[in-house]
Amino acid sequence: MAKISMDSAAQKHVSQRIQERIKESTDQKKMVDVIKKLITLTAPAEAVGQFQYHIKVGSIGRVLLRGVMVRTVYSYNESYPNSPEYKISGSTLVKA
Repeated sequence: MAKISMDSAAQKHVSQRIQERIKESTDQKKMVDVIKKLITLTAPAEAVGQFQYHIKVGSIGRVLLRGVMVRTVYSYNESYPNSPEYKISGSTLVKA
């Protein structure tokens, strides 16, 4: 099983999107904390290739992943690509 990761381009993009899309600083911190947790976890087995899925972050928004990479964030006020929802369970992600 592969670990979830973020390359430098994704880190820059995600940081920008958090600042643009998540207005409250406390909510931004929660989003960053979830992403930090995600990159320590094992990706789901089906996350091979271009499989896209998301994690809900409380009532703040969603973290969108593709394969084993964190790609972007969306607030709940925005439309986002339809994708299966996963949740953090221990050291891996499972379908919600």
